[in-house]
Amino acid sequence: MARNVKFAFPKSQRLRKRVEIVGVQRAGNAIHTRYFVVVCDVQGRGRLGITVSKKVGNAVNRNRIKRLVREFVRTARPVDRPEWLASNLDVVVIAKKRASTVSAAELWRDLASAQPAMFQLAGVAS
Repeated sequence: MARNVKFAFPKSQRLRKRVEIVGVQRAGNAIHTRYFVVVCDVQGRGRLGITVSKKVGNAVNRNRIKRLVREFVRTARPVDRPEWLASNLDVVVIAKKRASTVSAAELWRDLASAQPAMFQLAGVAS
């Protein structure tokens, strides 16, 4: 029997205003991966912000990267492990220029590689 898993990404779990994203960037710790900079603020409430600048590419590429990051966070909620976004972290994912040239699977692997460092910042056992 299939479990009823919700993949919603409600507004309460998003950093929606520039002032919120900038606040996390100033107060948080940065984790650098190959295609992203993941900034985590341990004083948060489990929210996610995504920043993709025009340096990354045109609107189509920027929106593709944002969709892939949102989908990764939504689906990275396995039953036997904690989800990717810890409940006490506000996270801003900043795409690097080279993120527009790789596959979705490679971007997802790169985001998954940031999880141990994020959990260490949050004080969560992985």
